[in-house]
Amino acid sequence: MIFWADKGWLLLLATLLLLLVIYYLFRRSKAQPVSGLFLWRNQLKSQRSGFKLSRLPLPLNFFLEALVILLLVLAAALPLLPRNSAAAPLTLVLDNSYSMQRRLSDRGTVRDRAEQEVTQLIKAHGNRRIRLLLAGSTVRNLGEFIEPQIALNAVRHYWTADEVRAELAEAMALARKFDREQQELWVFTDAPPVGSDLPNNLHFRALGAAAPNLALVNAARLDRPEGGRVMAVVANIASAAQATSLIVSFPNRPTAPPLKHDLELQPGELRKLTLDLPAGSGEIQLQLTTEDALPFDNAIRLLPEERPQLKVEVDVPESPLRRQLLEALASTGLTELVDADAELVITVDPQRMRSADGSIFYINTEGKAQVLAAPFTVNRNHPLTDGLDLTGVIWGGVQDCSLPGIPLVMGGKTPLLSVVNVDNNQFEVFANLQSNTSTLAETPAWPVLIYNLVDTVQSRRPGAVRNNFRSGENIRLTFPPQMAEARLEYADGEVERFTVVGGALELTELPIGRYAWLDADGKPWWTIQVNALNFNESDLREKTTGNWQGEMLPAMLQRNYWNISFIFILAALAVLALHQYLNRKGRA
Repeated sequence: MIFWADKGWLLLLATLLLLLVIYYLFRRSKAQPVSGLFLWRNQLKSQRSGFKLSRLPLPLNFFLEALVILLLVLAAALPLLPRNSAAAPLTLVLDNSYSMQRRLSDRGTVRDRAEQEVTQLIKAHGNRRIRLLLAGSTVRNLGEFIEPQIALNAVRHYWTADEVRAELAEAMALARKFDREQQELWVFTDAPPVGSDLPNNLHFRALGAAAPNLALVNAARLDRPEGGRVMAVVANIASAAQATSLIVSFPNRPTAPPLKHDLELQPGELRKLTLDLPAGSGEIQLQLTTEDALPFDNAIRLLPEERPQLKVEVDVPESPLRRQLLEALASTGLTELVDADAELVITVDPQRMRSADGSIFYINTEGKAQVLAAPFTVNRNHPLTDGLDLTGVIWGGVQDCSLPGIPLVMGGKTPLLSVVNVDNNQFEVFANLQSNTSTLAETPAWPVLIYNLVDTVQSRRPGAVRNNFRSGENIRLTFPPQMAEARLEYADGEVERFTVVGGALELTELPIGRYAWLDADGKPWWTIQVNALNFNESDLREKTTGNWQGEMLPAMLQRNYWNISFIFILAALAVLALHQYLNRKGRA
């Protein structure tokens, strides 16, 4: 298969029209006065009425000259034949994001259309090595393939178009590291390139098409024994108003009637809906009734999100501090006060030992008082200080107090809050605090600190912090201390094994679907649902079809292709010679 390195020269084929105009002007009829019609050798009979279309009689000269122009233009476009040996691998970057699932009217999806062109490109390069880079949330190198059929099988198997974004820039940067200026890179995506400066040796192929879209772009759920609530955001990503309906159904309760909400959305509108769920709803499905070009964002599933209350023991004598602690704990709505087997113990007793299965929050109140004011130094790299604003706080502490662990809040050189990680499931928090000389409990920072404490302890329970995630989130799971190996079962039944280090495991960029963690007996231990909730991937307004090409460097062309321009030039010279020969013989 011939490739054209500089297709801009093909525009000069328009000179064929100029040649046609020249011949038309040269051969059109001219008025010629004569003394009598009998002097005409060939007389034409006039038509009785109207005009008659007749073919312009073109001589052989025209076709020979047109062929010369065609051959010279094709030579200028730099025709190339791929080499099958000693060539650098042909690198293909494949966009693996959700938007590639956009349905086209007659050719399947954008990904299907791109696969057809990839197939033609691989087959055209014969036995040349093919390198495949899959550009998703991360870039995966699928390897180099010599056999075209093996490369095509890898494309069909791994190019799933189910990731929350496509790191095309990172993929192109990785490709440039392989072969430097001798590499040739093809990118297949659905949007135009970013910026006007394209890398050298780049063929950028966009195969998308703009379209309006309705999408579920956010959703969250909270369950209580008395009932639950779900929040959903529906976006009209279009320049015109659209109508749709949101159907909430209960897959595990076939007899429960679905809930229907009719929506009329203005251009660009994001509509937030908060819906009440009956007790015991179980799994729910949210479905938009409108069929559009992008199906993946029209339906999601949400598992129940019921967080068990955190068992907290407050080992503090009757005092203003105990009252402040109880009020802050109650405001979280996430705790249950107990006298034994607590997951979190709050105490002022330095002799109190941490319970076997819980964390401890020790408040040091004994010693000579010291009053500190802002500014405080806050370590923002720990979840205990998330959103903690100490502006205007008067912090009463103890002089010459030394707190173990990592300092989280410092007043000058005095530590006020620190943390010690006992293991992945438990930790100890130490506070240097005297409530009678402090205004901390009278500011929003106090309930924020207590909420962060409760939330951090809950997040260290075995399992995930939630049951429902959006595609692209980092999913962190905490495992019981005895589990050294974790097994993840995918939606298709495939099971993958992971080694658990430190009692926790973090996964990134799971595709949409249902995942189950299996215990030692192979039974589901924890189940999570990943939904595709991403506004950027649902936005089809900037998608397009087009070709962009960077500068083709001579080093790349010389190594990877045979330049066959000389064949077209020789053919043009041969046609010119025939043109001259026929003119001299008077036959043209």
